[in-house]
Amino acid sequence: MALVAGVPAEDVLVDRTRRKAMVRAQRLEGASLSAYRTLEQRIAATEPEWTIELLPPMGRLPDIVEFDEGEPTVAGMNALLVAAWAGQRLDVPVVITGNAENAARTAELMAENGLQARVEASSGSVRARWADLSE
Repeated sequence: MALVAGVPAEDVLVDRTRRKAMVRAQRLEGASLSAYRTLEQRIAATEPEWTIELLPPMGRLPDIVEFDEGEPTVAGMNALLVAAWAGQRLDVPVVITGNAENAARTAELMAENGLQARVEASSGSVRARWADLSE
């Protein structure tokens, strides 16, 4: 985990009793939040009996959650899963903006994946952004 996160081994928190390992990753040049999520999934696949958490550096959320006939497309679902994962790992609220119906559906799907997101209905495509922590 330390190698993937770009940190010394002593920066990896390991709880052998609970079988959990967690590390805060350094920024990797050109890596998106999706890349950090994929790295976490790959590590977790090698240790199926452990809970693995790779905390990414704060990064830009996926631009658009694409919809087709009221449901996210495959790319849209991937975008919202990345946003939900990042929000959970960083413990930062996410705001969903866009078409009221699609934005509400996005927030519903994020909640099903462990993240409560605030909806701000507007016109246009559905987008996820980090909430202003002073709100």
